[in-house]
Amino acid sequence: MGEQTLNFQTIFEAVPGLYIILTPDFVILAASDAYLHATMKKREDVVGRALFDVFPDNPERLHQQLT
Repeated sequence: MGEQTLNFQTIFEAVPGLYIILTPDFVILAASDAYLHATMKKREDVVGRALFDVFPDNPERLHQQLT
């Protein structure tokens, strides 16, 4: 590859598909731009957080439980 250095994070974030990378404990390590766009989330609001904290099972049911 010579003097070129691939930045895999930049490539991953730019792929057109809806992708996330999770730890075995379902903590979000990375998300593609397309995934963030489709879920209307910001990278800083999801990376490092548990998947089910960011995306509750059923937000409507959660709302009903809180009221």
